[in-house]
Amino acid sequence: MRRLCVGWREEFTCLCPATGQPDFALLRLLYFPNKRCVELKSLKQYIASFRDVGGYHEDVSNKILDDLISVLDPKLLQINAKFNVRGGTYPTIRCVHKNPDWANVELPKYFNEKNYCFLLEQKFLLSKLLFFVASFYIVSFHWINSS
Repeated sequence: MRRLCVGWREEFTCLCPATGQPDFALLRLLYFPNKRCVELKSLKQYIASFRDVGGYHEDVSNKILDDLISVLDPKLLQINAKFNVRGGTYPTIRCVHKNPDWANVELPKYFNEKNYCFLLEQKFLLSKLLFFVASFYIVSFHWINSS
């Protein structure tokens, strides 16, 4: 039987319950599905629904974990929420759920969570860099042609 690992990365926003100011985070989701997968567009819309919700970092991260567990019943689900600086600290919240029936199953040898998350981040940064370079060339081209 083939093992499927789903990795997903998204920018995340919620509101600080004390000040009402937005809290920004980089949300990484990594899971091994059991019988169900979540549609990525639906997941993105669900994550975006927290934009106007006030909650502490830990509460919001655990709420997302609990909601996804109730819908997916995954073998393994991990959420890493790396929040931007707030009050001089850089909070990173990590929530993990492992299905008890899957507790003794070894992960595939090629799976290395640290490297996998690093590769996801590098892919995202490369896409941002390429977008910036393309935008720069388009602006430069229009500026040169309009001169």
